[in-house]
Amino acid sequence: MLKPRRSARVLRLSCLALALFALEACSGLKLGADVGYGKFAVSGDLGLGPSTGGPPTGSIDIEDSLGIKDGKGTPYVRVQGAAAVLAFTASGFTFNQNAQGLLKDAFGDIPANTAVNTDTDLTVFKGAVSFDILNVGVVRVSPGLAVDYLDMSFIPSATGISQEVKGQTPVPLLFLQAEANFGPVSAVVDLGGIQANLEQANGSLYDIEALVRFHPTANLHLFGGIRNLIMDADGDQNNQLFTADLRVTGWMAGVGLQF
Repeated sequence: MLKPRRSARVLRLSCLALALFALEACSGLKLGADVGYGKFAVSGDLGLGPSTGGPPTGSIDIEDSLGIKDGKGTPYVRVQGAAAVLAFTASGFTFNQNAQGLLKDAFGDIPANTAVNTDTDLTVFKGAVSFDILNVGVVRVSPGLAVDYLDMSFIPSATGISQEVKGQTPVPLLFLQAEANFGPVSAVVDLGGIQANLEQANGSLYDIEALVRFHPTANLHLFGGIRNLIMDADGDQNNQLFTADLRVTGWMAGVGLQF
């Protein structure tokens, strides 16, 4: 069952899709929407320094130390449209996961070899606007700008103590979208990336999203795809230094409409 916070996010994404369809009816924009199910997993390393100051003593593998090993199912929504040579894309997903593990190294003020229970929350929303520099029907290439909004938290806790690594920030990306159409089959790939100094951290983010669609009719299609986010960051959170080298990977599948 969806938690209230997660349900609200899914509702906002669904409302966005409905609003864009309403806009299409009034303006003649070309629009498409994909709605389905995805399964995503988080892997990589995290390090957190003690509250008394200083860098992390080491990094923990979140799969081994926090027990975050299995993927988590979640709704997936994507909207894509075009007007003349402009294209826009929005997509997102969100999930919550609880896991148990044994710390192999100290994490903040939690000592090594401590059994922990970890709550992981993740929301990823991408919005992009691009400009077609090539569109010959079969192939379209469109560079532009995107923003990934990331809301991520890891909260391991043990008896009488808990620690948190949390980030909630929009990240601007350089963006490239490529699309190919071969009769009843089409494919689209979104590439985004940046190395930046942000308010909470310095680092890099790379975002890859790819879909293949089968069109049995002019307005209905089935789709399957993958999503891959690669994050590398160092920062200071509440006077605790942290390092993060994380990857979010997953697949999604469902149905879509286009007009």
